[in-house]
Amino acid sequence: MKDEVINFYTVDKIKKYLPKINDEQEEYTGMKLFNHILICGGTGAGKSNCVMNYIKRVSEGNGTYKHIYICYKTPGEPFYQFLEHNLKKEEVSFYKSVNDFPNVEDFSDQINEKPIKGMKKEKDKEKDKYLVIFDDCVNDKDKKALSKIEKYFTYARKKFITLMFLTQSYFDTSTFIRKQVSYVILCSIRGLRDLNLICKDFSFGIDSQDLMKLYKEATTKSNDYDMPFFKINTMECPLNKKFSRNFLGYFEIDNEGSKDNNIKIGGGAAASTLNQDDLPVRDIIDNAKREFNNIRGEFNRHNKQIKKLIRDIRLYNHQIDNNTDYINLKNQYNIIKDQYRQLKESYFFTDNSLPPDRELQVVIHNFNSYKENLIKIYGALRQLALDNHLHITEGRLTRDNSQESIQDINQPQEEILRIPEATGGKISKLSKKKL
Repeated sequence: MKDEVINFYTVDKIKKYLPKINDEQEEYTGMKLFNHILICGGTGAGKSNCVMNYIKRVSEGNGTYKHIYICYKTPGEPFYQFLEHNLKKEEVSFYKSVNDFPNVEDFSDQINEKPIKGMKKEKDKEKDKYLVIFDDCVNDKDKKALSKIEKYFTYARKKFITLMFLTQSYFDTSTFIRKQVSYVILCSIRGLRDLNLICKDFSFGIDSQDLMKLYKEATTKSNDYDMPFFKINTMECPLNKKFSRNFLGYFEIDNEGSKDNNIKIGGGAAASTLNQDDLPVRDIIDNAKREFNNIRGEFNRHNKQIKKLIRDIRLYNHQIDNNTDYINLKNQYNIIKDQYRQLKESYFFTDNSLPPDRELQVVIHNFNSYKENLIKIYGALRQLALDNHLHITEGRLTRDNSQESIQDINQPQEEILRIPEATGGKISKLSKKKL
């Protein structure tokens, strides 16, 4: 007898006991049903936009899912508001807390479901399918919520649930969840550390440096409105179906020791070739380092000005701590500070050193994004001060109809941050809430 393992799922006599599954959506998404999808990226990186594109694609033809369940904690998410107003109540449900979210046990077991006594089972009946989305709604301290979500990763497949988990960082996601995912979608990363960990968790046949090349190629924007992402299939599959730009732009990889081979992008994306030895010339590196130092200097200067403004507004009005806009802006500011700290940790650079040449452009992009967000927050804080009858003139914070100074910000007028002209000197209340 030969020592062979039979795949009984392919045996005809077994197939008749398996549920009928019609998976038309794989053609549009490049992902099989009832798998676990991890979507990673910082604030504004495009995680929710990726989800919306997925929902649009699985809605082709007769649609895919009977019901969509979404758990999210960020108020005022426009995409989810759109779904709430354009889908029926029997098609989508929203929850603001994991504790209020249904338990995975509440879903019927579609594979082992038995017919009701006295009723003939419908052999060819199409089973109900569900999409469950957890959008950045758990933290390390909330062990109860994390345990509830991990049960979905354990039992969802038998319930015919496709599971999406959105997170700020692959590195910060629990080890149990990372090990259970079938697809990883990277909208942004916090550095080579994330890619090193992905290579450690899954065996791809390429190293983290090659993975960084693919990531950069996949996430390069074709225009200002483009929000591309890098999709990784962690399951066993042909190497040329493992990595893609967006859903279907697969990279063609000739892999016999990938370091010396070309990596080409194929499928629905523009063709290009990436070689291991294609390093930027010294002039480009030097310019990038100068740009990095300039942006980091601007970030630090803006950061100090915001800290002063927050302190000065609070000195004027202690009740401001109860103001929703003030709380939201402070939270946004703290998030950016935390992202800045994590970026430094990811690239292991100090105030007197630079990140490695290979990662410099990624760091510059992230720093510039953080800086722009700081400018928006500063503008919103200035508007908040005006709404609370405060004026900021020539670095001095004063009450209306009074020259009494609350705080003298001792710096030249040209050093004071200006609100971008595109905002007309103001940031509306609507804009403040969506920062």
